[in-house]
Amino acid sequence: MKKLSISFVLISLILLAISCGKQGKLARFINPPVEGLDIAFQEFEINPENPDTLKFKFGTRITIPPNSFIDSAGNVVKEKVTIKYREFRNAAEIFRAGIPMNFNAMGNETALETAGMFELRAFSNKKKLKLKQGKFITVKMGSQVEGNNYNFFGFDENNGNWNFMGYPETEINPEYERIVENIERLEKTKKYPLSDEYFVFDYNAAFDVTYYHLGKKFNDNTMKARIKQYGGQLYNLYTWDYVKYRGTSYYAQFMLWKNLSGKLPHWVRKKNATARVKKLSGNIYIISVSYKERKYSFKAEIEMPLKVLYAYSPKYLKDNYEEAMKKLEEENMRLELEAKVYRSFQVNRLGILNYDALYKAKDPIYANVDFILDFVKDQATYEGGKVFVVPEGRRAVLTLKDFTNNYLALDKSDNQIRIFTLLPGGDVGIIDSTEMNQLNFEKLATEEKPNITLKFRKWDKQLKSEEDVDALFGI
Repeated sequence: MKKLSISFVLISLILLAISCGKQGKLARFINPPVEGLDIAFQEFEINPENPDTLKFKFGTRITIPPNSFIDSAGNVVKEKVTIKYREFRNAAEIFRAGIPMNFNAMGNETALETAGMFELRAFSNKKKLKLKQGKFITVKMGSQVEGNNYNFFGFDENNGNWNFMGYPETEINPEYERIVENIERLEKTKKYPLSDEYFVFDYNAAFDVTYYHLGKKFNDNTMKARIKQYGGQLYNLYTWDYVKYRGTSYYAQFMLWKNLSGKLPHWVRKKNATARVKKLSGNIYIISVSYKERKYSFKAEIEMPLKVLYAYSPKYLKDNYEEAMKKLEEENMRLELEAKVYRSFQVNRLGILNYDALYKAKDPIYANVDFILDFVKDQATYEGGKVFVVPEGRRAVLTLKDFTNNYLALDKSDNQIRIFTLLPGGDVGIIDSTEMNQLNFEKLATEEKPNITLKFRKWDKQLKSEEDVDALFGI
């Protein structure tokens, strides 16, 4: 009996050691740099014997076929399964999770540039599960990063490398395009009363369009006051020219116009001048004004026929504008949560997975780069720390393991680069475009392997919150 107990204890210890070993391997590579700022998982409970589809923010969908999960012994799991899922949409979120993005491309150390990364796990009774061989989970991930040049990678938790897994399917999200079109339409909603850049050729035209058929008197002051409620200006120009608007001919005086040339001479607007109208392109015309010996030309654009404008009361137009602005705000909020594209891939494993492309500097200068800290008393204490390089776009992070002997491709066209190192107590040393712009890239380009020393300055904040990380990354 004692032998059995001892054997049982030994087996338990071995299993525990194996479990801890696996967790230890992952911990060697995945290390959230700031306590309390890791990206949280969303959790779902499913019946593994039934097919299921999970829906997430930005329209991401995960489709799980039945009987997909097995335990460590290879048995198909029948009990309830907890799915844990989280997404990373930019370099700041990936940094907070401590996930490395370095990638060795044929001997050159670079980084992956993400179009969307996610981590997918499954558990039953708090024990980690795997996917059964031959079973595939389809992950259709919403992304606001367009392009067909992104591949699919999986993070190897045994060696800390990213492995190419295949090519995702990419499709445009039609709902995103519909929202954009709606926003563009709402943005064109005019504010009433109209500003002074809008004008009507003269009061005669405005009166003829609106009130002549009602038998109103031309010099009725109440009529003139009502027309002025629409805003804009009543010029004193006369023309007999016609214009085309949406395929229909109109008398030019019977249109609402928008002045595109800025402030006009007073006489152009107030004298009984004659105007000729000549089309430039689309709805844009040159209006040439003559008064005695004076001549002046300016550009203007047709906005709409006056009969369309005057078909509504000034109050209705004002209320309609305010309602349109509310809808515009709502549509902009919707757009922030809507994916531009969807990328789909059938995964046959769980873990950390990524839609990525290799980061490539647009205009690189290759150099040996050393970093120094001169705002601390004992620099040697910190020189073993990591250095993080974040290029423009904020979708890649290259991690350097030391302050010295770093062979880097510096992009002289990158005006948004951030390089930083974390110091004890939450302090940060930073190098940004201010320091980088002081480099003489033209001179460096003439050298075969230039040596550069970059100096960190102390950042004016500490990393205490998500907002601090976003500020550090310039997001």
